Amino acid sequence: MNLFINYDCNFHRTDLTVRFIKFLSELSLPESASFTTDNVPPICLEGLISFVNKLSEQIKTVDPISEQTTHELLIKKEKKKEFIAATKIFNQKPKDGLKALEDKGFIKSSTDIHELAIFFYEKSSRLNKKVLGEFLAKPSNLELLKEFYSLFDFEGLRVDEALRILLKTFRLPGESQQIERIVENFADRYVKCQNYQPKPEDNVEQEVKSGEVEPRDSIKDSVEIINGEEDEPVEPDADAVFVLSYSIILLNTDLHNPNIKAHMTLDDYKRNLRGVYNKKDFPVWYLEKIYQSIEDKEIVMPEEHHGSSRWFDDSWNNLIAANISIIDDFYSVD
Repeated sequence: MNLFINYDCNFHRTDLTVRFIKFLSELSLPESASFTTDNVPPICLEGLISFVNKLSEQIKTVDPISEQTTHELLIKKEKKKEFIAATKIFNQKPKDGLKALEDKGFIKSSTDIHELAIFFYEKSSRLNKKVLGEFLAKPSNLELLKEFYSLFDFEGLRVDEALRILLKTFRLPGESQQIERIVENFADRYVKCQNYQPKPEDNVEQEVKSGEVEPRDSIKDSVEIINGEEDEPVEPDADAVFVLSYSIILLNTDLHNPNIKAHMTLDDYKRNLRGVYNKKDFPVWYLEKIYQSIEDKEIVMPEEHHGSSRWFDDSWNNLIAANISIIDDFYSVD
């Protein structure tokens, strides 16, 4: 019962109870012994009988229900079927899918940008990530893309860390203009989340202009304030984030593409980003951390490596993270 409630009635999880019973039913047949062992069929059959007996005992303890009454769990299970059917339509034709979701009451309006953004952010587990990325990247959906980005909080994250979070929700489209639109708006959102504080040298420069301090004193003060390379905050503007994001995507492809013989080195990567950081160079330690992060763990685009070990590892990690985040919501009938 716990499995049925928490999986079969959950819109974003597989029908684990149904699959488990089907699995037992198939293995309980005598033919299954030909590809397993002689012990498997009777064990599975015993499990099925035990399940039916337990179900029968529970039914006897339940008060009679009117024929016109449908249990809320059955209603939820039926809604899940409708939800899956609507998402399948979206994966074929997004506009028709949104209409189906609206008709079934999963969204109030297919033209409400805010509601669609929340839906894509919270309930897109059954949507094809490639289709979703192409849909969000359309010029006509620019306001929707911005609203979708507004739901992400990138504060305190490096650019590569923020990209990892973003690219778990959809796959980058193939067209260069669409990628540019995705990255450009990501850069704007990233900078907005950081809440940059005025730099000491900016304050000093203002004081110099107002005549409150001498220029030499201002230089000395600003040098004393910034000490220790890694203590210096890295605060790229939107243009710098845009270029850096592109470089991270290219680096990710370069380092993990088996068809590339000579991979990009750290020196190559640093050389490619000269003068990008607000017309200066990014701190060496910052680029080293980005390079090491991408080298150690590929940013796996959803469905990019479907069926491969990389896809399995990433899917498994995402599954564990999702289960940890909702463990408090696990319902038990005991």
